[in-house]
Amino acid sequence: MFNKQNQWGWLDALARKWGLGEALTRQQGVFAWRRAVGQQLARWARPLYVSQGVLHLAVFNYAAASQLKMLETQLLEALREVAPESDVRRLRLHVQPEARAPLRRCDTGVAVEDLARAEQLVPSTLAPSLREQLLQSTAQACAQERAIMEAGGRRCSCCGVAFLGEEELCPLCIIVGAPEGD
Repeated sequence: MFNKQNQWGWLDALARKWGLGEALTRQQGVFAWRRAVGQQLARWARPLYVSQGVLHLAVFNYAAASQLKMLETQLLEALREVAPESDVRRLRLHVQPEARAPLRRCDTGVAVEDLARAEQLVPSTLAPSLREQLLQSTAQACAQERAIMEAGGRRCSCCGVAFLGEEELCPLCIIVGAPEGD
């Protein structure tokens, strides 16, 4: 059976295999947030990433940000109790109204240009049934990328993925870090 404990063990092993164990450890504040603050408070702030000892949180309005800022000391203490290995020393609150919430995956909205792009990306030498499945998945991914860009998204300056946010790097590149030459 695949439970949460197995998930974390698997994720930890995979991260270490790929040389990302340290990056995963730096993000312990993100993983422990809900346990530290409780279900009720976790609905007000969604953890995004940890960078240089700062846990970045998305909140849906300025009132929630203000309330959480007043509780910062207590929240950091609770986080240290649950995840002592996390190096979170500060919280940074990003107000992201619900209208700017991440797009949900939907099975509709694939346009002709998404199918055409998928045709270019998926090799024609694959077995027909596999190619058909990959074409559908790739077209859906192209449609999602198009929707993100139309909603005011941007491309990560490191990896090129489309994402919603104000940073230059996508959340994953912030966690893992940009290559040394950049």
